[in-house]
Amino acid sequence: MATTEELEAQVKAQYPAYVYLLEEPELRQLLLDAVNPDIGFSPEEFTAKFQASEWYRTHSDTERQWDALLAADPASANRQSQERLADMRNMAAQVGVTIDPTTEAYLVDLSLRFGWTDTEIRNRLLYHGAGAAPPAEGQATPGGDLGTAYDEIRRLANTEYLVGIAPQDAWTWAQRVAAGSMTMDSVKIALGDVARGRFSQLAGLIDQGITPGSYFAPYRQMIADEMELGSVDGVNLLDPKWADMLSHPDGKDVRAMTMSEAQAYVRKQPEWDKTSRARSMGAGLANELLRGFGAIA
Repeated sequence: MATTEELEAQVKAQYPAYVYLLEEPELRQLLLDAVNPDIGFSPEEFTAKFQASEWYRTHSDTERQWDALLAADPASANRQSQERLADMRNMAAQVGVTIDPTTEAYLVDLSLRFGWTDTEIRNRLLYHGAGAAPPAEGQATPGGDLGTAYDEIRRLANTEYLVGIAPQDAWTWAQRVAAGSMTMDSVKIALGDVARGRFSQLAGLIDQGITPGSYFAPYRQMIADEMELGSVDGVNLLDPKWADMLSHPDGKDVRAMTMSEAQAYVRKQPEWDKTSRARSMGAGLANELLRGFGAIA
């Protein structure tokens, strides 16, 4: 009768790709029985028993293949790991995240073990490198696809569709866009749906691809001119003080103010009184009053 040591040596010689499975209690005995001359299995019997095991049923094809490669040909496994690491680092730079070496090794092994797609890899890189929270107020936006998507989503929500967006929501969407599981067109559709609810009077225009930001661009320019800001960048139409100007009650309906109404509304703001235009108009009105009373010629 062969000893356990002799049977283990026979497994290593006959099934080198399965040697690592000697550490699995369920499969250890199967392997020893397979090479035991007093028991033995035909190749077909061995395959059937192996595939019927709990271990086999709970491990995917890619997982089994990767473990087998690690055990039988570590040099090839290492080469694949180095190639995947290089690809992963390039992808991390592209999306704009940094991964520490320990996490890199962990993700390389998992990606090869479970056969992750590029989208799955990007998702994991974004999760581990960018984290779940957006940049804090005043903190720089990360570079790469993630930062670009985050800035663009915020611009679309705040400037084009005038619905605003919480930083956390913009961050979540940006991660999906950077990972390839969501497109910027999908973002625009979602923001457009919200904008229709806020600007029901513009629903038809929004359906035609005209955003509220485009529609109200002349109002934004007028505010910048009246307030002498020098640029429309200083005008945030989501500021509550402009709410009535964009959605003005008119009986049972809601509409945008006309340009003349909007201009008059702007000139009622305390900030406008400090402009040179306000002072000039005030001086002109004072002179007209004095002329009216005959105090000046």
